Amino acid sequence: MKKLLLILTLCVTASFIVTRPSYSSIFGEVIQVSDNSYNDYSPIMNNNKWVAWSGYDGTDYEVYLYKGSGTPIPLSNNSYRDYIPQMNNNGWVVWGNENTDGIRLYKGSGTPIVIPNSNNGINPVIGDNGWVAWSGYDGHDYEVYLYKGSGTPIRLTYNSYNDNYCRINSNGWITWEMWDGHDYEVYLYKGNGSPIRLTNNSSNDYGPEIGDNGWVTWNGSLTNGIYLYKASGTPIVIPNSINGTNPTINKNGWVAWYGFYDHDIYLYKASGIPVQISSPDYYNEYPVIGDEVVAWKARYAGIFIYYTYSEETEFIASTSYCYDPTVSDNGWVTWSDYDGSDYEIYYYEPPIRPILPPPFPYPPVFP
Repeated sequence: MKKLLLILTLCVTASFIVTRPSYSSIFGEVIQVSDNSYNDYSPIMNNNKWVAWSGYDGTDYEVYLYKGSGTPIPLSNNSYRDYIPQMNNNGWVVWGNENTDGIRLYKGSGTPIVIPNSNNGINPVIGDNGWVAWSGYDGHDYEVYLYKGSGTPIRLTYNSYNDNYCRINSNGWITWEMWDGHDYEVYLYKGNGSPIRLTNNSSNDYGPEIGDNGWVTWNGSLTNGIYLYKASGTPIVIPNSINGTNPTINKNGWVAWYGFYDHDIYLYKASGIPVQISSPDYYNEYPVIGDEVVAWKARYAGIFIYYTYSEETEFIASTSYCYDPTVSDNGWVTWSDYDGSDYEIYYYEPPIRPILPPPFPYPPVFP
């Protein structure tokens, strides 16, 4: 049975925390990362407790990075908007900007570079191997490009329609959606060779996400359900996923989504029947999944986290102003929240997973 664990609050001080107290729960702790008089949005967190986000500096939005301790540092400083950074587990950060003069890449230290031939690129994503994919305008429509950490980017698509919403895993597999002249379909590039088409039907397939095991999930029409491609073979429709939307997947092939009409969160553990992991008392939406947790926003309430190893649910942020929750593989959760003046960045530090002793033999064995 799921247990809802209430948060006990207490004040925590740190050199970069000034205005809003942290919260301490039975399981973990919530800590404020940014503290300024401007809005900070779109955070992303890796397994090393590094957090990157877009923050307003009084003129436009720039990209900032917190390296697990100390004071956040600016990665960009210019006269145009830098937005929606993505980061891998090595601390490499990639982002685009409204000037469309190239995708920026920060390799964990030093000065960010401009990826060659990435002008007019938007919405970049990065894998743990340092590969970066994005949608780039070719003068007619948007195509998919790939930069393998050095050298010249390669072009993966050649067509007369827009290819958007790239996602990449740690092995360099890339998935995206493409308008084919009738509806949206899903494609996959397996790190080499030519991309393959995963869908071919008369209804929209969109919003693909990919796990490190090469499994891909995406939205079909509401009446079709959530689809899952298990790295090979024919995609399946996940059981009982009719009216599901916004699926997300981890490296184990576990898929979480929310119901478009009932606004509950569901979890499919790679096989079997999905389980509901949220309380119907809340307006739950937009889950994100790591290897050990699922986190989501409950509208007008706050953020919940579900521990996959204990099947317990915890309320980690009690506020109606939470936005943009994301989760790292190892269960760190970050989001943007209102502090009474503007939006700041927070993260949740999960507990150390308990190591349970081996079970006693049954029936007991006596000497």
